[in-house]
Amino acid sequence: MLVARYPTMVHPSYRMFTVYDPTCDEPEDTEPAVRGAIGDLVGWSTGVVAVSTVLDVARVSLEVEVWDGPPGELPDAELRREHDVAFPSGRFAVDKSAEDRFLRGLDLPPGPGTYRCRVLGLHRAEVRQAHEAAYAQGSGAAADRAIAALDGRETYHVQLWQISPHPRWDDDERRPAGRGCAARCRSGTGPSRPDRSARW
Repeated sequence: MLVARYPTMVHPSYRMFTVYDPTCDEPEDTEPAVRGAIGDLVGWSTGVVAVSTVLDVARVSLEVEVWDGPPGELPDAELRREHDVAFPSGRFAVDKSAEDRFLRGLDLPPGPGTYRCRVLGLHRAEVRQAHEAAYAQGSGAAADRAIAALDGRETYHVQLWQISPHPRWDDDERRPAGRGCAARCRSGTGPSRPDRSARW
């Protein structure tokens, strides 16, 4: 069952946005997720999910959904990735949202813990094709209008469901202890392997 739904518009920077625990905003937290997103479209770290978008010249639609268990699949999703993410504070934020409340952070109703996180992307191919077509005849007013029409068309769902009330993450043992959010979430259980079975 859907517990909470948080829709917003996001303006990606360098074709990327992140959903993260507000207490996990150190470089040690964000950099692994960003590197992962560059290489595999979605990247993960202790309390951070980074998503690579098709465009950054138009906003994308984002829905953060909290469920009480695994939700049904969206058959139209062109991008699908899944992994565990720790939210030590029981809150999430979106770094490139157009709304202040998403920048400050919002409560996850189940509270702190480890969540399974599924990222779904829709309309990516359509937006890519429309962007290429808009500039096929060069830049100008017509191209600008075509790009403006793409505002919010590229869509992402970040689906979260709590799997443990204890935030956990097996940090890279080479990282100095006490640095970053992962140092606060270490446990004997390592993070699950990402699900890479989905389409691009």
